[in-house]
Amino acid sequence: MVTSKMKRQCACMIIFWLAVMQTGCMPALTLLLSPPGSVEALKRYIAARNRVSGDAWLMKDPRATLMLEAWQEALGGSAHFVLIYRHWSYCVQSLLKRHAQDLVYCPPSDDLPESALAFWNDVTLAARMWLSYNHHLLAFAEAHPAACLVVSQHDLMQGVQLPSLLRDKFGWQVTDAEESCLNPDYVESSVDADVWDMLPDDLVQSLNAVFARLEALNHTGFKAPLPEAVTDRRPSDFPGYLATFISDRSLAQVAERDATTGIFSGSTESMTLDDMVNTLNEHGDALSADNADQFIPVAAKLAKEYEFHFTGHEWLGRCALIKGNYDEAEVHFLRAISINRSPPYLKMLLGDLYCAKFGYEQAAQYYRSAYELNPKNITFTMKVADMALLNGQPQKALNWYARALETDHSEWVHLHYCCALSQLEGKEAALNYLKKLHLKNRGERTLKALLTLQMELRKPGSVAAYYQYIRSHLSRDSVSALMTQISESGLPEKATRHLCHWITKAFLKVLTPSDFLALIVPVKGQSAEKPAVTAVVVSYNMTRELPRTLQTLQAPYQLGINTGDIEIILVDNGSEKTPAPEDFPDIHNLRIVSFPFKTHSPVQALNLGLSLARSDLIGAFIDGARMASPGMMQNALRAVRLSDNPVIATLGFHLGPEVQMQSVQKGYNQRVEDALLQQINWQEDGYRLFSISALAGSSANGFFQPIAESNALFMPKKLWNTLGGLDENFVTPGGGLANLDLYRRACEYPGNELIILLGEGTFHQVHGGVATNLQREDATPDIFGREYYLLRGEAFSPPQTEPLYLGRYVPAAAPAMQFSLSKAAENKTDSQPDNATRLNLNRTLLNSTYCPLFTDAVPLASDMIDAPVIITGRGGSGTRLLSQLMQDMDIFLGNDINKTEDSVEWLGPVYDMVIHRIRIENDNFEQKHIDRLRRNAENILKKGGFENGLWGFKLPETILCLPELKKAFPKARFIHLTRHPVSVSLRRTHLTSRLDNSVGKAVLEDAYKFIGKDPASCQNEVDEVNNSVSWNYQLSKAMTFLSELEDGKDVIQVKYEDIRTCPDQVLSSLCRFLGLKGDFQHSLKIDDERANLVTEPGPMGDIAWSICQDVATRVGYQKLGS
Repeated sequence: MVTSKMKRQCACMIIFWLAVMQTGCMPALTLLLSPPGSVEALKRYIAARNRVSGDAWLMKDPRATLMLEAWQEALGGSAHFVLIYRHWSYCVQSLLKRHAQDLVYCPPSDDLPESALAFWNDVTLAARMWLSYNHHLLAFAEAHPAACLVVSQHDLMQGVQLPSLLRDKFGWQVTDAEESCLNPDYVESSVDADVWDMLPDDLVQSLNAVFARLEALNHTGFKAPLPEAVTDRRPSDFPGYLATFISDRSLAQVAERDATTGIFSGSTESMTLDDMVNTLNEHGDALSADNADQFIPVAAKLAKEYEFHFTGHEWLGRCALIKGNYDEAEVHFLRAISINRSPPYLKMLLGDLYCAKFGYEQAAQYYRSAYELNPKNITFTMKVADMALLNGQPQKALNWYARALETDHSEWVHLHYCCALSQLEGKEAALNYLKKLHLKNRGERTLKALLTLQMELRKPGSVAAYYQYIRSHLSRDSVSALMTQISESGLPEKATRHLCHWITKAFLKVLTPSDFLALIVPVKGQSAEKPAVTAVVVSYNMTRELPRTLQTLQAPYQLGINTGDIEIILVDNGSEKTPAPEDFPDIHNLRIVSFPFKTHSPVQALNLGLSLARSDLIGAFIDGARMASPGMMQNALRAVRLSDNPVIATLGFHLGPEVQMQSVQKGYNQRVEDALLQQINWQEDGYRLFSISALAGSSANGFFQPIAESNALFMPKKLWNTLGGLDENFVTPGGGLANLDLYRRACEYPGNELIILLGEGTFHQVHGGVATNLQREDATPDIFGREYYLLRGEAFSPPQTEPLYLGRYVPAAAPAMQFSLSKAAENKTDSQPDNATRLNLNRTLLNSTYCPLFTDAVPLASDMIDAPVIITGRGGSGTRLLSQLMQDMDIFLGNDINKTEDSVEWLGPVYDMVIHRIRIENDNFEQKHIDRLRRNAENILKKGGFENGLWGFKLPETILCLPELKKAFPKARFIHLTRHPVSVSLRRTHLTSRLDNSVGKAVLEDAYKFIGKDPASCQNEVDEVNNSVSWNYQLSKAMTFLSELEDGKDVIQVKYEDIRTCPDQVLSSLCRFLGLKGDFQHSLKIDDERANLVTEPGPMGDIAWSICQDVATRVGYQKLGS
């Protein structure tokens, strides 16, 4: 209700008849609803609000609809009214929801107050309330048409501007709002069919008739569409089960209750002063308008017989105040205060009285007086602050609340401070204050206020946070207490049935069906409060199989874990004989629950078990016929530490020689299986189960290929909640592909880490199950596949998530492991290195090591590797030109040729032999060196895709290890290039004649030794001398080796000078030597600047010739100028 003094000419009152008819309002307004005196009370209220709020203020209380005439009179007959209506079914539904949620979301710790259930005594009450309110609204609107603007809530939600209607109806100069404060997301378009089911036809007819009259008065002329009646799609079995649950509640506590109906028992005649004072104070907190008459005799006797004691008048005043008899209350409070030694709180009570009468100024005076008498009393301080806030003085109120906080940091004081802060600085400031306060005190009331304010401000996630708060406060004990109190309330059967329907809706608004069921379903057996791991097992007619399964889930069969660390929840899914704890005397920490609804799928039953689990790590066994391997629980607990979001899976096996879908067709049965199990004595060593089992179809490719499902799937509870357990939309027998769907969703959920337990598994016992053993026309792979496609929009395929592996070597599982490895080898994935990658990896090894190589493709034939063409010659002799000629002849010289036409891939093995002086003559050339050379050749040829023809390599430093190369390549042929030593010696230095590298250092030291000089002397010689000494050494060693080969067959000598002058002749001779036929053309480009020819003798040339003369003459060179 908003009032505004329009230009001080008249008062306007707007009453919003909203969708939710809340019963909460300012406490004082309750008494305004019952005449006589209503008009005078309203005048006092209006005057007080005008003083506090000025010209415009809001009062929202739908009950004001019942006294519109009184409001019109109190406002001087000049008010205008905006009356908003809504279809009766929406309002009835809203009330039913609200009252059900009040019971569910705020479960009592003790007895429910009668008012909490009174609403449900008559299921037509909400509808009749709507009729009463709207009869008053219609009567007023029809009696004062000029003063009333009638509009439907539907019109406003559809965008009709209320200011526009006000301009049209009353001529007010108001502008349209830039943005509507109405949220269309909160508008309902359908109504639960139970609303109609609970109402008799004649009442529905009356409701419709009144609504039609309202529509006729609608100023817009629009007709709102009638709501659609819908049947709740949620589990229809729940309300009936809940009603049965309530009716079965024990009523034993009723007989134990105090039979007295009043607060006070016995007569007051014999009560002494202390008896009466103590009695009133003891029961004072229970004082209400309904029981005040029980307090009055005691208080009256006290006031009469002990007229100089204030307590009698105090309680007579309290009773009068709570009953609304303000004048009487004022007399008694003033009389009590007049008595000597009356406590300060009596002035506080008088302040409460004046506040109720809207005498805010007088109330503030008495609160302040009580405070001044006892400033240490926090209640008095808070009353002064509250009054300042009510009087529209938020800064003053804030100061008083701050004063209270100096001595009392109680939660309620902080929350009052927050209210003042909200009025002074806005709701965002209050929200920030509450957040800090909650971080500091974690108080329950603070959290409620924080969640409420977040929803008011429509903060993202606020509704979800509120629902989470509700969930955290629901427990089996609190819900059981609620159901027991409902059963003892005496509600009629029909009312109980409808109440159960709406309570179910309230529960399912914040809980999954399984979580709700877990709060009410009977549970037999006991388990530890905080187990380390929970195994949830679903069974159906498994009298033979269950004892074995349960035994394999507990210690000591489960290794490395204590008995109390494992909780087992057995969910029976409708067996002919329901399992009971006494059926399993040797199974510990076992809780058994029966799924209460008839179903041919284990999905809902498994979800119920997940909701009942007490541990943070839960393993789901959708089939109770599956025995577990002994290390499963221990390894699952280890695996959970490997990731923040672990999905821990195990492979499935079938007992018997093959999958049971096949073996049962060939005679495999329970009797045969019992004999196999007895023969291996599995109780002694559960890993022996591997020896009598075969991989299940979903795990057919073993540990190292993707599996389709896990029949023992472990995840932290938070992940189960995130995924929502199994999808209950899978309704085909046995759950269809629900378990496969769960596994895939778990593996593919962002942030999850799949961990496969090696050497562990589940072993399925034959029992006639839908998916494995029993043949049913309604449970075929096609039917399962179609259901999956309809739900997911694609055919099922196993997740391709790459897992981590955890486990240990289990000898009994070795055959399964070997099979898994073989299947992995058959199904190579892109993650495995291809042949080219392995060749590159081997190249890295060959360049630096003698290590074995990574396995690659089929090895090349030895004959091909045996016969390279090796181009050699001292560096700087022109081997680059010879390499070009060889390539012109289509001879493969490698995959990496540098700018000097060297075969770079030979640097590693050749340089290693040169630097470390690996030679046959030194007796240190071993098989590993041969292997490295041949592997190097094989790697080069494979990388190059070489299949036929001639191959070889060119590297000048091979001249230093020719015997070793011949040993490694028995059919090798050599092309030796020479050049006049003076030309070589007087040109730039070569690698083998410099001391700045390991190769040159080794060669020069050996070269100087070869001519009988101190190796250290090379450090002091000029480059030309070192060039000469190096040439002499290399050519001498080469000629000695090559002279032992058959000239023209195994070796050919080529001079650099001939290549420059007659390259075609050299090319022809090489072709003859290599047995090549064809018209080859050379591509040589002779660079005279690079040639650096020396034709005339000189001093340095003479020195070079003197060093190289013997070898040079042997090769066929003469001294220059001779």
